[in-house]
Amino acid sequence: MEYGIEELLPVVKYLTEKYTSKESTSITYEKAQQLMGAVLYCIEEREKHLQGGDDSSEQIQIVESGAKKSAMEAYKEGLQLVMDKVREAKSIYEEIMANFDSYESLCCYDTVARGMPAFFVHYDARFSPQNHLLTLDYPLLVNMPNELCGVDLICSYLKVIQLEQRFLQAFPRTYVIEAQKEYHKGYKELFLNLSSVVMRYIVGKMLEREEEAYKGNVEELEHKMKTLLHLFMELEYRKREEKDFCEEAESYLQEDIHSFAVEYKNYVHG
Repeated sequence: MEYGIEELLPVVKYLTEKYTSKESTSITYEKAQQLMGAVLYCIEEREKHLQGGDDSSEQIQIVESGAKKSAMEAYKEGLQLVMDKVREAKSIYEEIMANFDSYESLCCYDTVARGMPAFFVHYDARFSPQNHLLTLDYPLLVNMPNELCGVDLICSYLKVIQLEQRFLQAFPRTYVIEAQKEYHKGYKELFLNLSSVVMRYIVGKMLEREEEAYKGNVEELEHKMKTLLHLFMELEYRKREEKDFCEEAESYLQEDIHSFAVEYKNYVHG
């Protein structure tokens, strides 16, 4: 649902009064832009919820009626959804940290263990919900959509971290460290994705057991790698985890297979 500027300005005025505690009617141009961004972010959060793209809220149930909601009503409902998502993100983070292991990766530790708490301390859901504050340096195997920001980005990022941690914890800690050491002796300081390193270690060892070096093109090698990964997940990893999670983890790991195939091919042919 779209709102014209004439409908949004009263909401920005309302938010400005909250920001200044009604002690001033003037704010900087930059601050006005920020508050307009806050209004739009909350309204868009409500829209995503109505379209079924976000079912995380347990605190507020929003049903679109035939009559168009005012911009103010849409903003306030959206703000409640943003606050609900902050609580969801915090709950996910607490679950992650209960058994968190960075496996000696400084990048992973600095991003998740050291950096993430700052989001929950400093995030401003009312006046700057579009600002996620953190750079999120630890790389994932999936790219977060460019339009994601604020708590939406943090929540999506943490869900992937949660998946990775669960995947890795099925292995002995020494195995994950060994995989990193084989990848690069300076693994502690590198910006590496831990799941990617372990997947490459597993599939690489399986490729080594082939009777001869694989000589197909990149597409054929990629297919071969996906087949080997699937075999491992079905025959070995399945012994440690339930089926649904195995499928979810395999789908995630496959995001890195193409890059692995290209790198492996270049390495084999020097």
